Amino acid sequence: MEIICSPLSVTTSNIVQEILEMTQHNLHSITEGNRMVDLTEKTINKIIDSSNKTSTLSKKVYDNAKKQSKDLEELTNTINSITEEISHNTEIAQSNLDISQSLNNQTHQLQEELCNFKI
Repeated sequence: MEIICSPLSVTTSNIVQEILEMTQHNLHSITEGNRMVDLTEKTINKIIDSSNKTSTLSKKVYDNAKKQSKDLEELTNTINSITEEISHNTEIAQSNLDISQSLNNQTHQLQEELCNFKI
């Protein structure tokens, strides 16, 4: 039995072959697209994780800076208090020095006056 191909069957066969090739190409493109979507999803998830970590670290830095600012204010207040106490102590020391000098002068005067008395 001999098979005779008509031009219509040859054309149909060619069209079916082209459709098959286009379908295979589309399937390959879809597979490649899915792979790219997966890679994009992984990349976006890494970016989200990094952003969350950065946000957490930024919060810690902010909290630390806030605490340091409070501690610095307390330190400044303590230093100011110490400065006032030192100033007060300096005034007392100066007063004591003045009194000592005055007593020393009075002692010299008394010695001189005692020298004038004969016993």
